[in-house]
Amino acid sequence: MRIYHYTNIETLALILKNRTIRFNRLDHVDDLEEGRVECSGIKLGQYIFVSCWTEDWEESIPLWRMYTEKGTGVRISLPKEMFKTYAYNDGDIISGVTMEGNVRTLMSPKMFGMKNIFILPCFNEGVFYRKVQYVQNVKEAMKDAVKINTDGSINFQLSKWGAFKNSRWKFQNESRFVLTIYPKPAEISTGDELFALWLRSAIQNGVPNTIEYYDLELDANAINSMEITLCPNMSDGNKILVESLCSRYIDNKNMIPKESALNNFVKLK
Repeated sequence: MRIYHYTNIETLALILKNRTIRFNRLDHVDDLEEGRVECSGIKLGQYIFVSCWTEDWEESIPLWRMYTEKGTGVRISLPKEMFKTYAYNDGDIISGVTMEGNVRTLMSPKMFGMKNIFILPCFNEGVFYRKVQYVQNVKEAMKDAVKINTDGSINFQLSKWGAFKNSRWKFQNESRFVLTIYPKPAEISTGDELFALWLRSAIQNGVPNTIEYYDLELDANAINSMEITLCPNMSDGNKILVESLCSRYIDNKNMIPKESALNNFVKLK
């Protein structure tokens, strides 16, 4: 299955050059309500990082208007399984973490070894990728996403984190990838018994996150299968810029950016 992301030429250039997709903090996205959501007194937005897409193949005038700058917009299409994976063998020790069984995951050795952040290695369907659910009351929908037990332990329903938006956003028909990332003291390894205790305390006390975004590496085959649609009525100069980026960074000479189906039907202001 292919999914779609509306952006501008500058961001396209960064995606192609760096071969990554950026995940932004939920408390920094345009929907202020979901960014402010609290559950059991915990402000979750700073720990949730999202990359926003749609499964709709038909071009959306509202999305063109909201997420692309006039005359410089593009829509990229990639397979849903777009990210690079890494294989580890049973017993491998990666940054203090011992692998149990043979594992294929999106976690690179670098991600396991991060000094100041901890990326939760959960990439199950419905947790890492999900369709956004549109509800009347986001706070009510999130009420059981975090439960603090009487013994101080915490239960998370990760499938609810970053899963809900108010119905006023329903026109987006959004799907998204979600990473959960926490701050971490450099002196504590994730394989250390103290780490779980520190993390629980940090979440309960709202210890601020130390990063604003995270860039996740794309698979080379996914990049080479990228499809690009130009915004309606793009100038010839901007078309040349997009074509030059594709020629330089995409190893698929048959990939030609497509004209918008909305050409001569809409004028983006």
